[in-house]
Amino acid sequence: MASYGEIKAEALVMLAEALSLHTGEGEPVTDETLREFGLDPENTDDESLPEFMQ
Repeated sequence: MASYGEIKAEALVMLAEALSLHTGEGEPVTDETLREFGLDPENTDDESLPEFMQ
């Protein structure tokens, strides 16, 4: 896990957020959320994963 920021405090806030998401806190991603970001939840792009991700 890694985080970054222009200042130490900003990096620490981002790291805390990353850790909380990693441990299961936060909101689940819904179809609505995907649409808000311009993504089509129906387009699953069935290409096979790269070898390092299998």
